Amino acid sequence: MLQFAELEQGQVQLTAIGKDFAATTILPIKKRFRQQVLQHSSGISSIVQTLRERRSYSLQTGFFLNLWENQSPRLGAKQQFTTAVDWGCYVELFEYDSREERLLLTDGRGCLEG
Repeated sequence: MLQFAELEQGQVQLTAIGKDFAATTILPIKKRFRQQVLQHSSGISSIVQTLRERRSYSLQTGFFLNLWENQSPRLGAKQQFTTAVDWGCYVELFEYDSREERLLLTDGRGCLEG
């Protein structure tokens, strides 16, 4: 999905981006992963855009999950959403508050002020 590898004749082959990703240290990896996520995951891009439009830069996760379940109920929306949250948090696009079940947009160094 993120263009790090391709399947050729039953074999997984790293793309040039994948090879670069595998050969770098954690900070460049996170930067590259962030670029790929924003470029190839419309779901994560949608989450970020929606959070940007909110005055508080945050929303309950239920808002997004309900939206995803309504758009693609047969595609495992909950699992896809969980993966999107994991990836978005890993690359510091947003944070997840498990107590409040809320996503909060970040600037990569901490929470944005509302």
